[in-house]
Amino acid sequence: MMSFKNQFNKERKAHIDAAREVVKLATIETINYAITASPVGNTELWKTAYPPKNYVGGRFRSNWFLTKSKPSIRTSETIRAEGAIIQEYSARVLGEYSDKWILTNNLPYAKRIDNGWSTQAPNGITAPARLHVNSKIPELTRIANQKYGIS
Repeated sequence: MMSFKNQFNKERKAHIDAAREVVKLATIETINYAITASPVGNTELWKTAYPPKNYVGGRFRSNWFLTKSKPSIRTSETIRAEGAIIQEYSARVLGEYSDKWILTNNLPYAKRIDNGWSTQAPNGITAPARLHVNSKIPELTRIANQKYGIS
């Protein structure tokens, strides 16, 4: 027979683990949303007839950086597939717990895009991501509670 203290500690651990799972899942949802909602330059929508010399679409999407302690100041010229970025960051979130993940995009035009400058993301990126993830919290909580046997 399990003592009250042991039962209490077991349930306490399950609740903590479930809460951490919700944080992980919400973080992954945020990453997924931000990256997939990031516009990729569609030169057909541009007001100018020609893109800048050596233009390659996807730089904005490839410049999301995930950190834990302080916002990244990095930028990159490398264009990466969205799936590869999401997979890398999701594996990181699942592999190490943090109650604070920071997702930043430091390109000079990132703030303009987040303010609705792009016709592909007229509501920006971060506000819709926050709304999307907040709407998912009850479902994520249900999934985590079920995983850890919390009723």
